[in-house]
Amino acid sequence: MTNKKKILIAESSKILIIVLKNILESKNYEVIICRDGFDALKTILSSKPDCVLADKVLPTIEGIQLCSLLKMGYELNDIPFILFSAEDDNSDFWINNSHADDFIYLDVKNIEVVPEHIEKLLT
Repeated sequence: MTNKKKILIAESSKILIIVLKNILESKNYEVIICRDGFDALKTILSSKPDCVLADKVLPTIEGIQLCSLLKMGYELNDIPFILFSAEDDNSDFWINNSHADDFIYLDVKNIEVVPEHIEKLLT
């Protein structure tokens, strides 16, 4: 039996999903993929991942709203939640207003830092 940590990725871009999945699987994480916020919410409730990595902007329920819903709940508010965005905006604003545990501005130069952010929150 494996003790891999489960990371749920909520992302609509097929290309970014592939890149993030490959990076995280190479670090020995089990990866669960959801293409929209509503699917992510249902999956989080049923599978209880060790960490959630969600795009700030998602179809159906945006990542910001998804994070707020989870952090306002009683049972799952301790799951580390990382919001990310390709938009260069004020990360402090999104962390403070969504209750996210971390925020990553993702671009091609820093996508490899994702596992470091996850590991920091899991320890």
